[in-house]
Amino acid sequence: MVALVLSLVIPGPVGPAGMDGTDGAAGATGSQGPQGPQGPAGPGPIVTSAVRVENGGLSVGACTEILNVTLTVPQSGTIVVTTSMHLWIDHTAGTTDGITFTHRTTSADCDLGFTANPAWFITEISANAPTDSVINVDGTLVTAFAVTAGTYTYYSNAGMWSGQNAGDRFVDSTTLAVFYPS
Repeated sequence: MVALVLSLVIPGPVGPAGMDGTDGAAGATGSQGPQGPQGPAGPGPIVTSAVRVENGGLSVGACTEILNVTLTVPQSGTIVVTTSMHLWIDHTAGTTDGITFTHRTTSADCDLGFTANPAWFITEISANAPTDSVINVDGTLVTAFAVTAGTYTYYSNAGMWSGQNAGDRFVDSTTLAVFYPS
């Protein structure tokens, strides 16, 4: 009897571990966690514009800076510059009036030659047209510039390449520049 009591108080050696049992059923899904912080804005267009109105008109000479716009862009892409311009031309019969406006990277460039950016608006009033102290001339110019990250300034310059006189006046203009990332 002592052996029986000792066998219950002092256990024998531990046997080998048994096989793993099968997984139980999956528990219920937990509740949704809190919303995370808002991420940064995506690479949308960057836009700037300028407007100029001259109530009495501004005399237009061989080359006059009308407006400029500046954009700082974070990466490569295209800047599209659009300008609409309105001028009053004092025309004298027998004289051809030639008017132009351009988008340039300097304020004194009205060159009509094929430069790095040969875009320009150009029109003329024929020498055969009758004398008229106020001929309304307006037009729109759109120019695309390929760019890398950096700061860019574009100028809307206007000029008379023929027939300019003191009565030729710039009236109003709007320039819009939009950056489109690559």
